[in-house]
Amino acid sequence: MSNPFDARPRSQTLVLAGAMVFLASHSFGQGSVGILDTDGELGCLHGALELGIGVAYSQGVGSVGGGDIPSLTATAGGGELLELDVGWRLNPNLLFGAYGNGAKLNPRMAFAGADVWSFAAGLHANWHFLPGKPVDPWIEFGGGYRVYWIAQPEGTDYRHGLDVVRIQLGVDTPLTRQIAIAAFVGGALSLFLTRQGPLENSYSSIPSPQITAFFNAGLMARFDLFGAQACP
Repeated sequence: MSNPFDARPRSQTLVLAGAMVFLASHSFGQGSVGILDTDGELGCLHGALELGIGVAYSQGVGSVGGGDIPSLTATAGGGELLELDVGWRLNPNLLFGAYGNGAKLNPRMAFAGADVWSFAAGLHANWHFLPGKPVDPWIEFGGGYRVYWIAQPEGTDYRHGLDVVRIQLGVDTPLTRQIAIAAFVGGALSLFLTRQGPLENSYSSIPSPQITAFFNAGLMARFDLFGAQACP
């Protein structure tokens, strides 16, 4: 029997992304604003506090480690991800900051009725190749901490580990000097190190831990505050 919730993550992500774009394009606006604005200084700031909020479709894959630990692939399919970022735009090209995200994933049939969640937080750096231009491609490198759990009636399976590396590619489209919408794809290579099973009272090391992967694709709205114009 098919799970009636299987189609929800993509549709809800699209709705959230559309609402985010609409709100960003109508917030903090000053004067004539639009994607076709020809202002040569759009999105070209330094010293700005940058806030980001994004929605994405997320999928985890791979074997966690040895023993009878269910793999990410066998546990859940894709789901909805919400991300919050904060950073400092040192110059128009370079940003250093922190990220945090959470995803609710659709359980596979073997885990029907379970709540499957993944949370990650860490540090990252973004390099913007064409700041101030109507299309600004960028690349991000980062890493941090990850928690994954499967909540079932008989108990919860917790897994803790590291995002060894996180890489994302995206394209910013500035709407105003302070606001940009970004489409992005990327992922993280994660290594889970400890686990507490549903019927266990303490954490233990995962035997023969293996690299897993989380893939994301979505939209993000960026808001730059307090910065000064500085086009290269």
